Amino acid sequence: MYLSVPVLNRECDLLECIEEFLKKETLREDEGWNCTNCKTRRDSSKKIDLWSMPNILIIHLKRFKFNS
Repeated sequence: MYLSVPVLNRECDLLECIEEFLKKETLREDEGWNCTNCKTRRDSSKKIDLWSMPNILIIHLKRFKFNS
């Protein structure tokens, strides 16, 4: 298993980066969920939770942020 976690724009520790990765994210417009009933994009949210950890965990630190 691996995690690709963001690096904050300030001095921080690994736990803060993981907490940022686990935050609830709001998806709007083109990123939103495609509703099968009304056939349109709907605002939605996603949340990642960690239930258990593997014996070996690879952590990738994302140093750059994509801005569309």
